[in-house]
Amino acid sequence: MARRKVSKKYVSPAGNEILAQKAFFERLRIALEKLIGAGYFEKIPKTTLLKCYNVRYPTVKIVVDHTIIVDEKERKKYKEDFNNRLKTFQLKTMTGESISYASFFTEVLLLIQVFNFLPENEYKKETDIKALLKPYFEGEWYNRNVSEVYSNLNFYNYEYFDFYKGSVQFILSELRTIKPGGSNVLQLCRVPHQLASEEIDHAIRPISRLGYLPPNGTDWNKLALISAEQLGLENFETQEKLPIYIQHHALRRYQERSLSSMGLAFIHLGHILVFAQNHTTVVRNSHILLAYYAGRHKIGYFVVTHHLDKWIVRTFLLLTNEGTPEGEKLKELTAINKIDAQYLKIDTMEAFINYDIEGNEKLFAIFKEAGCASLFEYAKFFDRTNKQIKNADFISKYLSIAGDQDEY
Repeated sequence: MARRKVSKKYVSPAGNEILAQKAFFERLRIALEKLIGAGYFEKIPKTTLLKCYNVRYPTVKIVVDHTIIVDEKERKKYKEDFNNRLKTFQLKTMTGESISYASFFTEVLLLIQVFNFLPENEYKKETDIKALLKPYFEGEWYNRNVSEVYSNLNFYNYEYFDFYKGSVQFILSELRTIKPGGSNVLQLCRVPHQLASEEIDHAIRPISRLGYLPPNGTDWNKLALISAEQLGLENFETQEKLPIYIQHHALRRYQERSLSSMGLAFIHLGHILVFAQNHTTVVRNSHILLAYYAGRHKIGYFVVTHHLDKWIVRTFLLLTNEGTPEGEKLKELTAINKIDAQYLKIDTMEAFINYDIEGNEKLFAIFKEAGCASLFEYAKFFDRTNKQIKNADFISKYLSIAGDQDEY
């Protein structure tokens, strides 16, 4: 017997409007409770709620064109991923509650702005709610979270970084956080890099200038200018601040060894070089090792050399690589060489993510003594949930063999 087709129940436009209002009021209630606590939403008169409904903020939408992501399926996937990020990424309210980015851009922003500009004595309890919401729009909470949201959303655009084409950023000008009455539509754009070329080791190499690209802008806000003193050089031939560029090779090495995005390093390094006055460096005869940190954790060095009217970042060394103070100490403790390090995968983050080195007390103590303990903290940034973490005895035994052989 054929199944009977169930017809959709007709809902009039007026009925749809009532349902939409109810759904909006519920979202507003949840947002207000997370901002200031329970019991206040019920005191808001229907007339004020309807005002909120009539000026409600549109949900954030993303526009992705073929110039940024060529493949149509990938564009569709990007939109889905972006919407998931808006729903799942959370920020903390002053009551300790978590609220999604999607709600932040709509209900939360609406509540903060509407109650900030409501006429005095709109209703009896309005002053209570306004006073409780006041720290959100007058304190640092709002600016700090807006900046964090922009940065976190842009973070996922680093995979579309292209050394030659440019960095990918959002055009945020239509967000209600920036433009009152904006459409809340975000668009991806490609920001060109300042490219040049330089003869290095008897070959012409592509280089790109480093600077600060703000997460809510589409132009380079400031370009880095660095003095020799800032890099730890004394009695240098000039104390004039010079522009600093990076080789494509340096970003490739960073990605291979740190297992992180080259786009992230390009943006982050530029930010550091623009805003930090002094840098942690190790000065060698022919180059400078510029320490690089992921958060608070030192993971390696960018190698910097001087070229007439500029500085150039040449390559990236993980802490365990030859040529770093930590790599030299590790070699002293284990007699390991470059080929050994490559075989064991300790010249990249691969071994620190895939092996339980911390679980091997003796092995972990060696890395710690060499100054590489921060790599284990950095490894926690990676999702190891579905990885089968291997026993590190293999590495420990190999290092013992390497040491024994070098004693003969």
